[in-house]
Amino acid sequence: EGGYRHPVPLQDAQQAIRRARQDADRYGYSRDRVGVMGFSAGGHLAASAMTHYDAETRPDFGILCYPVIQFGEKATHLGSQHNLIGKDADAETVKSLSCEKQVTKDTPQAFIWACATDQLVPSANAESFHAALRAPGVPSELHIFRQGWHGGGLCFDPTEGLPRAVWTVRRRDAAVGRLAHRLSRRGRRRQPRQNRLGAGGHDAPCEVSMVYEGGGVMNKFGI
Repeated sequence: EGGYRHPVPLQDAQQAIRRARQDADRYGYSRDRVGVMGFSAGGHLAASAMTHYDAETRPDFGILCYPVIQFGEKATHLGSQHNLIGKDADAETVKSLSCEKQVTKDTPQAFIWACATDQLVPSANAESFHAALRAPGVPSELHIFRQGWHGGGLCFDPTEGLPRAVWTVRRRDAAVGRLAHRLSRRGRRRQPRQNRLGAGGHDAPCEVSMVYEGGGVMNKFGI
């Protein structure tokens, strides 16, 4: 009856990290650039992997998207807590899986984002994990977007009308610009196309209410 409950999901995540490092040479990536990424309840699993690990299973970084972080708190998404550990879990188990309470100076660095208007998993979850990382000096970036809903993406949707994706569009345009430069040096000149937000997205209003940067997490890992 217990279903897919703790500690099975965490064990699966840890095994995935081991396997990714074992296969690094085979697939041509660096074994010291293996990270975890999760959305919503998956964000809680990713944060759990970042705070419960051994020498083989410590991820090098984490990307947490509107994550569930807190258990046993006002901002807790109770459905996620109950699905993972049941309604009658003891206080020690609840605390051990309240990820912001498990952060140490050795916790991997993170990139975190959420939306201030998320009605399902409050952005306080993301904020608490970022604050916990910053306290011992762990590099962390937190982006809280002013508008958006739970389960939203960072891609641009003209029907949505939210420029939440401005930063991703600009990153894409920068990559296109670099490609165009390389091609021009080879004698094959092409112009990068203009995106739907205007040239380079620079005319679009910024919808980011809070941006906390610490350590350039995304740039360090070339993401």
